[in-house]
Amino acid sequence: DGNLYAVVLQAGIQIYNTSAAYNPTNHAWLKIRESGGTIFFDVSTDGVTWNNFGSHLNPIFAITSLRVDLTTYEDNSDATPGAAWFDNFNLLPSSNIRGFMTTNTGMW
Repeated sequence: DGNLYAVVLQAGIQIYNTSAAYNPTNHAWLKIRESGGTIFFDVSTDGVTWNNFGSHLNPIFAITSLRVDLTTYEDNSDATPGAAWFDNFNLLPSSNIRGFMTTNTGMW
């Protein structure tokens, strides 16, 4: 639907959701951070100067239990639907990282 979403789920139930029309310039970078018990979703044009996209007071879990899902969806059955790229991840060295990707040709 052409939107960027920030969603928080607890036990499979959505407890926070914000969205805005996706802008490839303004939303080139996404940062998820925690401060004082609040989770912040920030966006940036250059990865240096950040603007808050949304925030959620979160006394429920530590940011160490964060699961991030980066997804794209195309529902128009276009012959050439385009592509999505996710890169430049900055993770703690002790992060438990798993990759899973589904496409119309398989998964890895």
